[in-house]
Amino acid sequence: MSERASRRDAIVEAASQLFSRQGYVATSVRQIAEAVGVTEAALYYHFKDGKRELLSAVLAEHMPNLLESLSVCENAPSLDAFLDCFLHHVLGRGQQHMERLWWIATEFRRFNPQEQALVHEKYLTLFHHLEGVLRPFVGENALMLSWTLISLMFGYGQLFWLQGLQEVVDLPAERLIGFVMQLVGRAGLATDLG
Repeated sequence: MSERASRRDAIVEAASQLFSRQGYVATSVRQIAEAVGVTEAALYYHFKDGKRELLSAVLAEHMPNLLESLSVCENAPSLDAFLDCFLHHVLGRGQQHMERLWWIATEFRRFNPQEQALVHEKYLTLFHHLEGVLRPFVGENALMLSWTLISLMFGYGQLFWLQGLQEVVDLPAERLIGFVMQLVGRAGLATDLG
C-alpha cells in the first residue's frame, strides 16, 4: 500500500473513532489531524471537502459490511436459504457493526441537510441492493420485505446490543431469524429459483 493510501486510511480510521467516541458534530478537523499526526493542510489534501467528505468516507468504510453480507448470500437458491444466510451473516457480526454506526443515529438530527443526504444515500444503496436480490423470490413484495429486514436488523441491534436489552430479555438472534423465516414461509413468499 502506498504511503498516500496508508495516510488516507489512517485519517478515515481516526475520524471514525473520534466520531464514534465524541460525536460527529463535536469533532473538528483539527482533532482528526492531530490524532493522525498530520497538519490540517495534509488532511485537506486527502479530503478537499473536509469533515463532510470524511463523513462520506467513514460511511463508505462501514456500511459496506451489510453490502458484503448481501454479496455473500445473493446466489442462494431459495428465499429461505437467502434469509438464513443474510440474517446470520448480518446479526453474526452485528454488535460491533452497530456500535460503529451508533453515533450516526444519535447525531443524525444535528447533521446539516447535505450530511443527512449522505446517510440517506447509504441506506438507499443498501435497500436497492437488497430489493434486487429479493425480487426474483418475491416479486413486488421485495419492496416491503427489504424495508422490513433493514428495520428488523437495525431495531434488533439498537434494542438488544446497544441498549443492552439482551440482559433482561432472552431473545437471541437465532430465535428471531427462525421466527422471521416462519413468518415469510406462512405468507407464501418463499419460492425456489431452481
